[in-house]
Amino acid sequence: MHIPPKIFLTIPSNYYNFRVTKIDEGVTTKYGEALRFHFLILDGEYQNETIDSLAAIDRTGMGKGSKLWKWYTALIGPVPDDGFDPMDMLNKCGRMNVLEAEKEPGVFKNEVLTIEPPTAPRRPISLAAAPT
Repeated sequence: MHIPPKIFLTIPSNYYNFRVTKIDEGVTTKYGEALRFHFLILDGEYQNETIDSLAAIDRTGMGKGSKLWKWYTALIGPVPDDGFDPMDMLNKCGRMNVLEAEKEPGVFKNEVLTIEPPTAPRRPISLAAAPT
């Protein structure tokens, strides 16, 4: 039997516009329960590539410093007093800061450092419409 190595595409460190295409529940890590987010890059050289990232969850409550809380507020807005459903982030768009890191010699992985709200498209300024 021959088993080929799995090749992981890594994306260079940069900011990317994305859409959340999938959120996997029931992911267990050595640190506990997590959600796996799948981010589809929407433009540029890596358009249509996907980056996965984990966000830990604590069913007893999430603090304002948690990754999941920060992602929710960036994509949805303020967290309601009674909590939130992470699935509300599905199909939401934003901008992420991605780090390409060497996890061990020769093994590179992407890490989503921050999630920001989507930026409004910049429109060119028309000189003809500018006040004189």
